Parts: sequence; structure tokens; C-alpha cells
Amino acid sequence: MPGAPTAATTAAAARPAPPVCDALRSARVVAEVLADGAAPPARLAQRQQQRLRALLSAARAGSRLYAELHRGAGPDTPLAALPATAKRALMARFDDWVTDPVLALPALRAFTADPARIADAYAGRYAVWESSGSSGEPGLFVHDAQALAVYDALEALRRTPPANPWALLRRSALVVATGGHFASLVSLRRLQRLNPWLAPLLRDFSVLQPLPALVAELEGWQPQVLATYPGAAAMLGEAQALGRLRLGARASCTPAARR
Repeated sequence: MPGAPTAATTAAAARPAPPVCDALRSARVVAEVLADGAAPPARLAQRQQQRLRALLSAARAGSRLYAELHRGAGPDTPLAALPATAKRALMARFDDWVTDPVLALPALRAFTADPARIADAYAGRYAVWESSGSSGEPGLFVHDAQALAVYDALEALRRTPPANPWALLRRSALVVATGGHFASLVSLRRLQRLNPWLAPLLRDFSVLQPLPALVAELEGWQPQVLATYPGAAAMLGEAQALGRLRLGARASCTPAARR
């Protein structure tokens, strides 16, 4: 029957979509970050303003919502003079907010409803993060290759400072909410898939499980670096101080709260 799916097309459709990655773009961004980090404060401030103007210009040109909100604003309008936007308003007008019509909210919700697609590329070119809605409104946030290149550069330089390139090889634990397309988890799974040689050194642990179970898992893994939320870090730190958790981690960090 013409047009009927074959075993090959069915298998292709079921195959995970590779994570978004542009190696050349990432290399350029790393060079820019290193150069900007060494720039004098005046030059850095100038670069910040240039990038802010470019970002606002793109938003006004591509987003109906921002074109409406920023009507009458110009390139020199101070950021403080522009109206603030809240997540509830952005999600209520999602189709007007985004700048690419391929980003349809029902399809994105279906994508994030499937945990098997965590770190997959949406439409072949976007990473998708969801928030838990702890502030009252779950959100969806979509990132293109340029945004991801910036995140990759900043994370690589934070995790592996030039003075200590071997820091990349430290065994790491990410203690976060799992099971959804949450920013920290998507970022970890994407890193594992893009760097299979690094994957054995990276593990995620659910912060939602009972503390004794989490302690047992972490003690079994013995990470050298532990990343988690501030509240969970305080809880684990207290357990360590009381002798209920025994880790020899050399470093810890807290990912930004995702709400």
C-alpha cells in the first residue's frame, strides 16, 4: 500500500533524536567567553549592552507579544523602563511569545510528557526544558543552538577551569527532581549523550526519594562533585555534619532553581 509505514521508517521514528549541538558555534563562544572574561570592566559593560540590544531587537522583530509590549521602545530605551513579564502571562500567550511557529504549545506539551525523550532535539534544533510549577505556573522554555553553545561554554569553563583541565574527570552527582524535562536533568542527559566517554562519571539522583535511600545511593557512588538545590544542599550538609552521610566530595555547587 503506497505510503504505508515500513519497518525501517517505524524504527527511524522510534530512534531518539540526537541532542542539539553545534561544535563550531560552541568553540567560537568559548573563545568569546575567554576573551570577554579578560576584558577591562568598561569593555565588558559595552559588550553586555550590545548583546542586550541585539536580544531585545530580535524579540521585538520575531515575537508578537514583545512587539506589543515594547511598542514605542527604541534601542536606547533602558531595560528598567520596559514592562516586566511573568511566566503566567508568557504561557497564556505562548504562540504570541515564541519567535518560531514550529513551537506549538500542544506539541511541546506532548513532547515533555514523554520522559523517554529527555534531551532529545525538538524539531531537530531545539532543547526543551519544563519547570515544575512550584511558583504556581509550570513553564516551557525552548533553547536554540546559540543559547546552548553559551550554556556549554560557561559550564565547561566552570567545571573545567583552564588551570585544572583534569577537573573534568571528577565523578559527579546531580541531586535534583527527576522524571521530567527539567533544566538540570536535561542538561546532564544531553552532556552524557554528547560525550559517551564522560557518561560513566556522571549520575543523577532523585531528591524526591526518602533521605535514607538518597544517603545510601550517594555513599555507594562517592561523588567528588555534588550539585543540587540550596535546600537539598543544606539537608545533605547537615546529614554529613551529624555523621549520617559520609562523602568525600571535594566540591559542591547548586544549580539555579527551575520554577
